[in-house]
Amino acid sequence: GGNRYRAVVLPPCRTLPVVTLRCLLELARQGATIVFAGGFPLDVPGLGSLDTRRDQLRGLLDGIRLQSQGPGAGPPDGTGTSSRQIHRASLGAGIILAGGETHGPASGGVSCLLDAAGIPRERMADDGLHCIRRLHDGGDDYFIVNTGGQPVEKWVTLARPASSAALLDPLYADRMGVAATRPGRDGALVFLQLAPGQSCVLRTFTGAAPSGPPWRYLGASAQPPTVLAGDWSIHFTEGGPALPRDFHAAGPVSWTGQDDPEAKRYSGTAVYSLRFSLPDAPQARDWRLDLGRVAESARMRVNGHDAATLWCAPFCADVGRFLKAGENLLEVEVTNVAANRIRDLDRRHVDWKSFYEINFVSRNYRPFDASGWPVRDSGLLGPVTLKPMEPTPVDSLP
Repeated sequence: GGNRYRAVVLPPCRTLPVVTLRCLLELARQGATIVFAGGFPLDVPGLGSLDTRRDQLRGLLDGIRLQSQGPGAGPPDGTGTSSRQIHRASLGAGIILAGGETHGPASGGVSCLLDAAGIPRERMADDGLHCIRRLHDGGDDYFIVNTGGQPVEKWVTLARPASSAALLDPLYADRMGVAATRPGRDGALVFLQLAPGQSCVLRTFTGAAPSGPPWRYLGASAQPPTVLAGDWSIHFTEGGPALPRDFHAAGPVSWTGQDDPEAKRYSGTAVYSLRFSLPDAPQARDWRLDLGRVAESARMRVNGHDAATLWCAPFCADVGRFLKAGENLLEVEVTNVAANRIRDLDRRHVDWKSFYEINFVSRNYRPFDASGWPVRDSGLLGPVTLKPMEPTPVDSLP
């Protein structure tokens, strides 16, 4: 896609094929930076022609002229290095960097090695934000996911130059805006708000700023969230092998917990409905409806308006424009996966595996059998909360 890569990084590995090492050294001669995050490999994989391939690997490593940085000196096999030691060698137009075992990804050693090579890395990974970056004409596109267990709400430093940026929600085509950016000591800063599991698309620009409204940054209000409790109605709409009995509950629950054998093998959709009241004069600028745990996907309707279709964490959406003072109606249409249905078919020895030229086996390569699976939770499990939200004063944050 027109991308240029600054380095090839190998995670800590004890063995490496000779042909792979030869290719890496050739890339270095052509100008690439090769980083061995856990030191040089110690051996070759496999047993065929073992002595010959070991000699070839040792010869290639011995041919690398190392200049040690840090206290102590270690041999080319990566042993005997200290936590601060970095081996650096020039090869053709490129360089080779290697750290000891303590320079693995978990210890932050890759950062030290890339710093030694003069290659900036995306430091947002330190906050649990993983990204994929691609070039576009005039900037970069980032797909960013919060893979950590805590929300991220902070200024994030970008490794690539940028003078402005736009944010886009990958789940909603109409949710986009100009991101808050500012220059930083180590590069451009952009303000991100991402809940655990949430993702965004960030498009940066090195030239003119994009046009459009600013991105809406919302933070929790001083008002406490409200747990939506009351008489929940659960109505089954479409699925099989048969529709379970409708029921009522004091809160969101798995439909497989009902004393109904059809509910335990049902694969399909049910609608969870609740009527709740809001104060006559709500103070929040917006309201975030959080469904809690969902098994497995949901369509959310508020007062008859389609508010969101949710199939991944976080299962929440801003619904302030659909709410009204007084009584409101929430409908959550939840669809589960087919695991319970498959379990039931195998328990009753129904021949359902009708596939053309496929040997249908389990992950252990044995005949597939789901009869021993436990019943899987299905439906809306909650808790369902309504959180008042207020605009975040981004410009005043450090």
